[in-house]
Amino acid sequence: LSVKLNIALTDSLYDFSLENIEKRKIPCTQILRNLGHKFLANITGFRAYKPKVNIVLTELIKDNYKNIQKVLSLLPDLQFYRSMIRYDELLGNKGVNPEFSLDRTQIKDLQNPIFLLRGEKVVPNNYQSENNNKVLLITGANNGGKTFYSKSVGLAQLLAQRGARIPASYAFLEIADRVHTHFVQQDDPINKEGRYKFELRRMADILNSCSKRSFVIVDEPCSGTDPIEGEAQSSYFLEALTESGIRSIFNTHYHRLASNEKLSGFVNIHPDTKLEDGKLNYSYKMMEGPAGTSYALELARSMNLGENNLLEKARKIKNGTQNGKKY
Repeated sequence: LSVKLNIALTDSLYDFSLENIEKRKIPCTQILRNLGHKFLANITGFRAYKPKVNIVLTELIKDNYKNIQKVLSLLPDLQFYRSMIRYDELLGNKGVNPEFSLDRTQIKDLQNPIFLLRGEKVVPNNYQSENNNKVLLITGANNGGKTFYSKSVGLAQLLAQRGARIPASYAFLEIADRVHTHFVQQDDPINKEGRYKFELRRMADILNSCSKRSFVIVDEPCSGTDPIEGEAQSSYFLEALTESGIRSIFNTHYHRLASNEKLSGFVNIHPDTKLEDGKLNYSYKMMEGPAGTSYALELARSMNLGENNLLEKARKIKNGTQNGKKY
């Protein structure tokens, strides 16, 4: 048990001098109650009384160790329920209590709860999953909202199964026994594991532990290796999810997966993104069908990192000039 106490021992509050403690014989419970107040730190004034207070606290903890342990074990649950009450208050009239099902899911006007509670404007979207089309394949522009949408659906599932309302106009949810997620991680040199190896291990863990009643969210798998081989491996994962009938959301930049004739049992959607006058306009609204492009080069150009911009920057570096200055 590690306890850190910052205590202000001012005369106007509580006098914990060694003389007074011995003379008045203050009970341990009263000392603990006094220490429980939110004082400002005053380490200098505390030094003279530290030994005696430490002795009293040590005795108190020893005598009440089991009770303290029991209270500490309740803290995570208490923090969760406190947060859920606060969440419900902030949600106000923007949420609904979902109905539950065993074979289909339909959510209308879903918003991301985290951004909604921050007071940020969120574009509402729909989500649907039925018996014959359990897998949702999302392709589309970088920064267009694929990951954001997937996390919104995942959070809605978790909140609903915890008994909370979700930020939507209507919700009919299929109950999940587990929610598995895979999002891109950086290399882990400590465990001698690169990004692609982590992705493979994570997908293996998911497929080995999920059931037909699970919900899986996979975000851009196999992007940490050769594109051709990564696309092939992604197609194997997608085929395994569709074959098993597991309800899934699968985000990818491998657009050919959407038109792969060997694969079936999934629905294509994409975030609506338009290129107008050389600029990308994001609506963050999910549309039916495959995207066809990620607008990766267009995004780079919009950030002044297109081919011509990069060559110009390279020439300036080579000539020793930056921002009009000679180096």
